[in-house]
Amino acid sequence: MRLRPVDLAELVGVSTQQVRNYQDAGVLPPVPRTAAGYRTFDERHSQAMLTYRALIRGYGPAAAQAIMRAVQAGDLPGALAVIDASHAALHDQRRSLREVDEALEAVAEQFPDTSALPRSGLRIGEVAAYLGVRTSALRVWENSGLLTPERERGTRYRRYSADDVRDARMVVMLRQGRYPLPQVRAILAGLREAGSSDALRAAIAQRREGLARQARVMLESSSSLHHYLDDRRNMVQLRNVEDADIEVFYEDQRDPQATAMAVFPARPREACFLHWAKIRANDSNILRTVVVADAVAGNVVSWEQDGQRLIGYWIGRSFWGKGVATAALTQYVEELSQRPLYAHVAASNTGSVRVLEKCGFQPTGEILHEGDIDEIVLALK
Repeated sequence: MRLRPVDLAELVGVSTQQVRNYQDAGVLPPVPRTAAGYRTFDERHSQAMLTYRALIRGYGPAAAQAIMRAVQAGDLPGALAVIDASHAALHDQRRSLREVDEALEAVAEQFPDTSALPRSGLRIGEVAAYLGVRTSALRVWENSGLLTPERERGTRYRRYSADDVRDARMVVMLRQGRYPLPQVRAILAGLREAGSSDALRAAIAQRREGLARQARVMLESSSSLHHYLDDRRNMVQLRNVEDADIEVFYEDQRDPQATAMAVFPARPREACFLHWAKIRANDSNILRTVVVADAVAGNVVSWEQDGQRLIGYWIGRSFWGKGVATAALTQYVEELSQRPLYAHVAASNTGSVRVLEKCGFQPTGEILHEGDIDEIVLALK
């Protein structure tokens, strides 16, 4: 089904400008244009957009864009690497949270009591003596951002408040438990923000629930991508013909069973490449490569002859019997606005006749050669 930008926007629930933004960002499959230059979208694009938006919920805009761009470029390992990195980051957050929780519980019963301090505004030597540590240790912790004592004006001497001493004692206890400075910094930051160890416990529990929710959303997003990739594996796509496609076209038309069915002789290599160069140079011809799971499956072409717009197609034999021809031709005739369209098919090629009839073509005549029916003429009006 061919979709306009506004149709696709309504289907997915975004603005038409957002549709263009997604196209420019590379998260959508290639977007063909009509002869008049209008963009044409289809089910492939709507599925890609829905998958992209599901990935945003799980992985965020930047990662989602990187994943879909890699998928559209055929770089599945690159897409999976982005997903792996996101899950690893979530695992690191969960591990860090667990370490903070364990550290908090390790010192909870010894939570510093500053009520016995002789006075507020202690100097560094006094705090070191009170805690039983060296002044150099306090300076290291300050340089690491663990402690932030105020400085006197003029003298620049450090003055430790009751909260500063509490934090310093917490550092002492955590360091005695062999916790590294980054973990010490995390638990101090949590205590300062929460205000107490009980509040920090509640904050940790809330954060743990948030990470679990995020993991579930990431799982759902991954499932959406899995279904998109699975559908895409069997999805038939059309795109403009590229130079590398001609080699595939040449090999396909050499297949004896295919030439016998089409009742059309194979061209030698040089003649085949010259033929494609000639028809590609004619702007009135509309040529598309048929792609299935990033593999070239054949081609669909249209040209003017005797005042009629004719179409033809060729599908590689390895893709026969899978609905590829019907799907490709359905997309192609939706792209062409001109009617009627005509096709000439060998009378013995009943498979191609059935494909054309599924796409709305009806027999309108026969071409006779030496009294026998040589070709059937079908038209889509």
